[in-house]
Amino acid sequence: MPGRTQSATVPSTSQWLPLRRTLRDLGAGAGDVFVDLGSGKGQALLIAGRLPVDRVVGVDLVDELTQAARRNLAAARPRLRCGSAEAVTADVRTWAVPEDTSIVFLYCPFFGEVFDAAVRRVLDSYDRRPRPLRIVYAFPWEHNRLLASDRVAVEAVRPAQWPARPWWRTGWTIVTYRVVAAGTPPASPPALPRRLFRPRRSVERWSAPNDQHFRLYRPGHGYVKTSDAGIRC
Repeated sequence: MPGRTQSATVPSTSQWLPLRRTLRDLGAGAGDVFVDLGSGKGQALLIAGRLPVDRVVGVDLVDELTQAARRNLAAARPRLRCGSAEAVTADVRTWAVPEDTSIVFLYCPFFGEVFDAAVRRVLDSYDRRPRPLRIVYAFPWEHNRLLASDRVAVEAVRPAQWPARPWWRTGWTIVTYRVVAAGTPPASPPALPRRLFRPRRSVERWSAPNDQHFRLYRPGHGYVKTSDAGIRC
């Protein structure tokens, strides 16, 4: 809501419990392939890898981060339930999203033209092989831009922190989108059951463009980027 939106600071890493609960909402398990674009040191891969999914794949442009992710995955391997886990050094603008991917995770990894190119790769994968495909977007900085593609429908909204303090008017949010075919009529907000920490108003707000402010924080660098309210999230 204009005038009532708060600024959300994007932390440097995912919280375990919110992402795990989001994946459980999706029923992530056998047959699922989890892809993290902008995977860093692999924390989201470790979270998803503890579920019985077929495989988890992380993609990052920085090889130093990819190497760290591989070490973390190797150290955690005895506790992982996924069939396989890998971390790839690649540019998301050109990396071909596997056609069996069912969940794409974004932890506010990139913006603008890079975001557009990465989403285009996701949509190309879907168009080559239509299938159930979700985008799970934590701290959805480019929410407006993603909705403007007319290729997604919001399915669910969860708090991105635990305990869940008042959150749904802030960017402390994980939004789950369903990829849809081109030309699909716009979907109405889903009729979700009433829950204490997930009011229906949260889905209504994030099913439409909004004026949420975000600030990006990097350890040692402070606030390095602020979103433009009213242009994109």
